[in-house]
Amino acid sequence: MKLAALQQIVGHPVEHVDGLAVGAPLPPPVPADINLWVDAATDANYQVVLKQIALDSAQRETSKAKAGHLPTVDLVASRSRSSLGAAGAGNFGGNFGGGFGSGANTPSPGTPALAAELGNLGSTYTNSTIGVQLTIPIFAGGATQSRVRQTRALEDQAAADLDTARRNAALSARQSFLGVVSGLAQVRALQTAERSANTSLESNLLGYQVGVRINIDVLNAQDQLFSARRDLAKARYDTLINSLKLKASTANLTDQDVLQLSALLSPVDDGALTALPHVPTVPHPGVAAKGAAGKVGRRALPNAAAAQ
Repeated sequence: MKLAALQQIVGHPVEHVDGLAVGAPLPPPVPADINLWVDAATDANYQVVLKQIALDSAQRETSKAKAGHLPTVDLVASRSRSSLGAAGAGNFGGNFGGGFGSGANTPSPGTPALAAELGNLGSTYTNSTIGVQLTIPIFAGGATQSRVRQTRALEDQAAADLDTARRNAALSARQSFLGVVSGLAQVRALQTAERSANTSLESNLLGYQVGVRINIDVLNAQDQLFSARRDLAKARYDTLINSLKLKASTANLTDQDVLQLSALLSPVDDGALTALPHVPTVPHPGVAAKGAAGKVGRRALPNAAAAQ
């Protein structure tokens, strides 16, 4: 399932995943002051920046809504052009001549000569205006006040979202920082526990050979050793993940950080997690007495797989 989830992220089949190299150093957080990380997170976290932009936009919307009460000054300019053809001019000429003209090109009988000549001419008019228009809003039925109240409520919501984002960023930075610090301490403790469990297993294996331990003692010692190895590996991975989360909470995570983490990886040797310590063979105290009969007075080491 984990490989399938990784395949979904990277977009191609994943057959093998490298693990941490044996003895790979785990870098501590730099700087080592948690307050510096918290301050950086509350200022530069991506969610904080996003909510800050949303608050600025809401404040501008409030200013825009309040501007509905202010007068506006507009510069108005227009230009028009109209043309009056021969038929219209003929109508004018006919009217000018006493109302006898029909507006046609052919004058009616009795139409004066000047009016008839005007009827055959066209006219063009051009009108250009420019001015300043002042608009003073008096009352708009309460729409402007309602808009202002709405934008103020949205501004308060954006401010609350920004405060929540800052608190979440600070909490994430604190948790990640403490996760790295406690993880480093846990790794050191588990390394000591692994060495102790390895020594205990060696002692139990040696005691089993000489007959002072039974197979269940050896199997319990093996279980403790494998549990310590498992917990140590998990603690190392969790520490590295928390270090990445810490940088991400302050918007400082870059490709270089991922490359540095990749340099700590190497092909995983599955046998290293299940390898048992080598214990020298110790003859049983009764081997000398039974050697003449061809018997060896020590027992074979127990096998965890066979015991199951």
